[in-house]
Amino acid sequence: MDITLHLPEGLDRELDEIAVARRVSKEELLLQGARRVVEGRRSSEVSSGLDFVLEHDAEVIKRLGES
Repeated sequence: MDITLHLPEGLDRELDEIAVARRVSKEELLLQGARRVVEGRRSSEVSSGLDFVLEHDAEVIKRLGES
């Protein structure tokens, strides 16, 4: 999917500098950033799920570890 993204001038300039330093296109740099956002969200969801299980099933987990 193609999109048009309007960036504030200062942010656009900073992204150019980072892209040059990393030797990638600005498009690739933005794709990397988008992937990190998605991966972070997935990681957060897994963490939340694990926290829920540990909190609600702590006694069962403890008994399983003892068997």
